[in-house]
Amino acid sequence: MNAKSSKPKDFKDDDDWDAWVLTLRGHLRLIPGRYGAPLSYIIREDSAPNPTPTGDFLLDYKNNAPHNGTAFNDDNNMVATIFKGLLVSNLTANAKIQSIMDQNNGRLMFTTLRNHYVESGLFANDITRANTIIDTIFYTGEKPPHMWWDKFKADLEWAYNKIQTKAALGRVVYTEEDKLRKLPDRIKADFLAPQMAHINAQLCMIPCPITHDMAMQQLQQVVYRKHPPNDPRSTTGKTNIRRMKLILP
Repeated sequence: MNAKSSKPKDFKDDDDWDAWVLTLRGHLRLIPGRYGAPLSYIIREDSAPNPTPTGDFLLDYKNNAPHNGTAFNDDNNMVATIFKGLLVSNLTANAKIQSIMDQNNGRLMFTTLRNHYVESGLFANDITRANTIIDTIFYTGEKPPHMWWDKFKADLEWAYNKIQTKAALGRVVYTEEDKLRKLPDRIKADFLAPQMAHINAQLCMIPCPITHDMAMQQLQQVVYRKHPPNDPRSTTGKTNIRRMKLILP
């Protein structure tokens, strides 16, 4: 997928901020900055670099690129230009950043809007729903009436993102270890037991060599081997994508 095809839709007044930001981050991840760092580093949660390895080269690059210097200024200006283009039809958002528009500061524009939408209380029901998902969601296999894998994964990612965006800038609500330790209670499919045992073994290592996203990818590989997404008899793939559209705002 190239950067052009990943471009998010314009942010409208009635759009959900958190869901839209997921697409924005994905888009910026595919655009290299002046020295090759994905532009998503401009809008990461914490301005300070995080040297903890993740096993994902682009993610490590994003986490460690400095928020100062000439390259940052150039990349920050580029993000501002992208951001402005995606807000052209949103009167509320434009009003919130009108006083800083001339600064061409992409990060400041992003954090200003983030604070507005998170602190406005508009998504209080979503926060309640996200907490409920985190506390109760589980996966038992690809057969009715159970939770399908694609829906399970999408719901969980949405919930963690929703909770994190509600937090004060820079504060981590659920660490990678927190999320990993919750996984055994979520995965109740017998065929995933060997992979969960492997994940639990890695969780005991110091430092832990995997992230929650990496663990979910490992589990997904096992699910897709057993239930190939392109198999018309499978419950994953296109059928589940239609189900997934029902879960997100």
